[in-house]
Amino acid sequence: MVYPLFQPMQDDDPALDKALLSRSALQILHYLETEGSIGLTQSRFFNRKFVQWAAEAFAWPGYEPETLYRYNKVLNEHDLPPLDLLHWLLHELRLIRHAKLTCRLTRNGKAFLDRPGALFDFLTPRYLFEVDHSVPFGTVRTPLGSITQFLAPLNALIHATKPITSASLREALFGAPRQIGYDELQSSLQCEVLMPLTWVGLLEEERESTRTLDTGYTKTPLWNRALGIPVTNHLQSVH
Repeated sequence: MVYPLFQPMQDDDPALDKALLSRSALQILHYLETEGSIGLTQSRFFNRKFVQWAAEAFAWPGYEPETLYRYNKVLNEHDLPPLDLLHWLLHELRLIRHAKLTCRLTRNGKAFLDRPGALFDFLTPRYLFEVDHSVPFGTVRTPLGSITQFLAPLNALIHATKPITSASLREALFGAPRQIGYDELQSSLQCEVLMPLTWVGLLEEERESTRTLDTGYTKTPLWNRALGIPVTNHLQSVH
């Protein structure tokens, strides 16, 4: 599948330092290349030894080891959501494979070991545009739809006023909520648009509050490097 919005990244582009998802994926691939395999539990999750390694190696914002161990005596795969996602995604895209109770690197996975730009190009649009980001919410709510429709409005809004929050994005695109309190649309924008864009490294959190919905977001250098979207102050409706 072709993704016209994305421009190819060079392997030595410093902007890739912000690419959380593909950077962590590359760490998994290199671990497998060095160690040969990762042990799996009976339920086919990564074993605790590897989860501990991944937590320290990723140092994923919000999921640093000191944060995780504050709530868990030991770490299982589901305690580190980015690893849980990457396990599924890399297996789905056949960069890793399961062999009995081990995980191993595939030939396709080996092809990306020295190509961080190519790995970003391969993983990022598939995660953003082919994964249903509403799945964690079950079937109760209606998905917002493709992230594609939000990229141009975000490009204009963050260019004009930054950082942006899920509340300000909700108001700019759909108007203010009719009542005070929990707003499902704001929550959906947070989880289905802003979080995925942050996980791939196109946006960056500027958190000044412990409340997730108060988190501010700005563009990273990857936004302009990877996306071919002209900067404009015009907000396009997504209604």
